[in-house]
Formats: sequence, structure tokens, C-alpha cells
Amino acid sequence: DAELDVVVSGGEGECLLHSLSKGRYIRALAHPQRRPVAQVQLSKGGEVYMVGEGEAVIYAVDINGVGGRSGGSEEEEGLVVAMTLSIDNALLFTAHANGQVVARSAASLAVCCFFPPLPPEHGAPRVIEASKCGQLVLVGTERGRLAAYTSDTAMRNNVHFVLQHLGLTV
Repeated sequence: DAELDVVVSGGEGECLLHSLSKGRYIRALAHPQRRPVAQVQLSKGGEVYMVGEGEAVIYAVDINGVGGRSGGSEEEEGLVVAMTLSIDNALLFTAHANGQVVARSAASLAVCCFFPPLPPEHGAPRVIEASKCGQLVLVGTERGRLAAYTSDTAMRNNVHFVLQHLGLTV
């Protein structure tokens, strides 16, 4: 796998792309609703995933600004507060203000599964990270709690997840 020489950051209504090795500005990708970009992820394949401030919708576009699509709903999941890609870039994990944690197909943004929500006493999620081994998703909360989720995968028409909430606390 070749590494992209690109770094992406959120800005006022757009994502900015810069060359990692030279620090040069490459281009800006506009947020579809022109909202300030609160969350942004870049896949190894050059897909940019972005969420605007106060949004539940995830937008995906390639680094050339082609192929826009979106997924997510505030009613089902709540506002996105953190997101990360799986190590193989096949899944996009999101944590939501209401404690919901969701796994989506990075290719289509379709929901693969809903993890069991975080208990309200743990506080709202603030950070989410997928382990390097690909078997754990860790969610840190505003009250210093850590929730770990495990997954067993099997191939069918889509990736199917059997998930278990471990409820670890720190």
C-alpha cells in the first residue's frame, strides 16, 4: 500500500488538503451545506469523510471532489461527535452525542450495525478509535470512561457484525 502524501483538516465550510511532505496547499473541498467542518477523516484510498458542526449527516467525496454521497440521520443516531476508519478502511465508525455508536460501510455509508449505546452515566462520547488488530473499537467519554466493543466478521452480501459491549471503565 502506498501512503497518500496528503493531510486534511476541517475549516469554515470546507476541508483543506495539503501535501504532507511539502506542506503546500492542494485544494479545498466544500462542505455540501457550507457548514464549518467539525469531523474529518481521510482514507488510504483518498476518500474524505466530513461532518459539519451540529450535524448527523456524514458526507463522503474523493480528494478530487468527485463522487459525493451522504448517510446518517439525527432521528436515528444523533449528532456525530467523533469518527474513525477501520484499519482496512472498509468501515467508518461514528460516535454520537446521544451515546449511540454506529458501524457503516465506508464504500456506501450504509449502516452495518448499531453498537449497544453507552450508558448515560458514562457521559457523552468524545473520541472513537479502531484498534490496529481490527477487532476492537474503543470509545472514550467526557467523564473519563472507556467502552470497548468487539466484532466477529463474516462475509455475506455485506459485512455482518456480531457485537458485544464489554463496558470497561477507566
